[in-house]
Parts: sequence; C-alpha cells; structure tokens
Amino acid sequence: MSVRLLPVLLKRFKRGAKILDVGCGNGELVTVLNEEGFKAVGFDAYPETQDTLAHDINDVPYPFDGEQFDAVIVSCSFRFVDERNTAKVIYELGRVTKKGGCILIYDTGHLIADRIMTSLPFRYSTWLDFGNTWREKLGLRPFKYSLMVVEKV
Repeated sequence: MSVRLLPVLLKRFKRGAKILDVGCGNGELVTVLNEEGFKAVGFDAYPETQDTLAHDINDVPYPFDGEQFDAVIVSCSFRFVDERNTAKVIYELGRVTKKGGCILIYDTGHLIADRIMTSLPFRYSTWLDFGNTWREKLGLRPFKYSLMVVEKV
C-alpha cells in the first residue's frame, strides 16, 4: 500500500533524500525508492526481506541517530501503535526526522488521526488533508485512507 505514496515523495523530495519506511512489511516501497535514486531504509516487526531491519514500531528508541531522515513514512502501521505509547512513538518519529523534513502517516480512519494530533509536540507545524484531493491523487477510493503530513520546523 505504501507504494501509493511514491508520487507524493517524488514531488516533494529530490533524489538522494534519506527516507525511513516504518513498518515496511515486504520492503516494496524501500526497493522502489532506492531504484528511483533515494536513500531508503525500512524496518518492520516481522520483516519479509533481508534488506529490512527487524524492529517493532512500539520499541523506542529506534536504532538510528537523531535528525537522520528527510522523510519518515508510516504507512498502514500506526494502527499497531499501543495507544498508551502514542506520544513516545510520535516523539521518536520526530527525533529521527531532520529539521525541514516531514513525517507522512498514511492509515485508515479519523481515530488514529485524533490520537496523533493530541500527541504532537508543539515544535511541529501540522498540515492535514482528509478530503478526497489526496485520495484521488493517490488513486484511492474516497474516505478509505487518510494521509497526514507532519512537517518538522
């Protein structure tokens, strides 16, 4: 599913940008991004390839230095964050994101968005689009998925 985010990434970032795919599953987006000239890595609790790290989204801190990635993608994985752990995970996503970079959270439902919004530290400028515009650009049916972009300022 995260491959659908490729047009957004191609539009926003130059090739060579460092991208982290959190909950990357089979690593498909990581592979495609690397083929497109990005420097992408991914991790998943149950990685399906040897090219991805075995790490759970709830397991903070992540095994990366601070401010290392231009973009951090959480595609269809935020639903696995323990509700009591939401603020810690959001903080950790921000910790590994460079200033001027962004976190893209792509998942189902407004409940996840509400959990994220109430956990955002003040240093983030947030832009949300739950309308059909992004869904149409990503080739999705209306109201099935939401894309949230959190920019680190």
